[in-house]
Amino acid sequence: GIDSGKKDYYQTLEKMDSTTYRMQAQFFDQRIEFQLGYSSGKANVEKIYDVDGNYFSNIQSSERNWVDNIVGTQIDLTDNHFDPHQGLRLGLLHSSTNYGPEFLSDYSVNDLNASLYVPFFENDTLLFNFFQSQSQVTSTGLIDQTSLTEQMNLGCDLETESSKCKTSESRRVQYWLKRNKLGKASALGGLNRMRSYSFNRFFAKNSVNYTFEYRLNFSEKTTPINWIFLGGVKSVLQTAFFYEAGGVSDDTSTLNKNLRTSYGVGFRAIISGLIYRFDLAAGDEGIAPTLFINYPLSLGALGT
Repeated sequence: GIDSGKKDYYQTLEKMDSTTYRMQAQFFDQRIEFQLGYSSGKANVEKIYDVDGNYFSNIQSSERNWVDNIVGTQIDLTDNHFDPHQGLRLGLLHSSTNYGPEFLSDYSVNDLNASLYVPFFENDTLLFNFFQSQSQVTSTGLIDQTSLTEQMNLGCDLETESSKCKTSESRRVQYWLKRNKLGKASALGGLNRMRSYSFNRFFAKNSVNYTFEYRLNFSEKTTPINWIFLGGVKSVLQTAFFYEAGGVSDDTSTLNKNLRTSYGVGFRAIISGLIYRFDLAAGDEGIAPTLFINYPLSLGALGT
């Protein structure tokens, strides 16, 4: 949740096998985009880590398998598909997750993403982004803690520090118990939502994120580049200053009552039709760098 502490977590090392298919189609000069996606996979926990860096590998874990189905659309009413200076971009994404183990709940997630671009000075741009996600359980798994623990216990008695292992096991059970009861909306943290926090740091039944960004243009000339690690044709080079606030809650009425914030600076370039971006963000849990490459019209590309 949004009130959780920096050390209220566990981490798992999982052996995963998954397959993903995605189809995207664009119409009316890329103004409208549709997307269909399907993925399936399975995973087993091989190690679990606690907050102190201890890891436990003499554990047992039932296989978790799933099927995801995704459908989405995006409407682009901006003046430039790759580097908008004015206009509106609106995206809707629906996903449903069905788990193989009957003790885990199936749920769906609906995401709304809206970006408004406003010209500023001669070549610069102001970006306002709003994102909201809601989840709903479609088939309920186990919601009794004792029963779920029986299904998800790690067999910590084989570990030399069994009490610490059981603490991590308890946190893992609590995590899945909450997901079984309420589902899980798109999480905040990492990439381009709450960038100063670790990936998927905050999650609950609902999530919301607000972003304000000032993009300062250095160059819009088409220039061939041949750097050691990157080559292509550069068309845009920018510095971006951003501030974002986000929250998660199981109750929509309290979603905006306790927002965490993140701010920083980024460097953004469009090279051969792809967006390359490096951000350095700060928040109350420290400073974090983020590097990502994105196709500018892909659904879920928040504020790109």
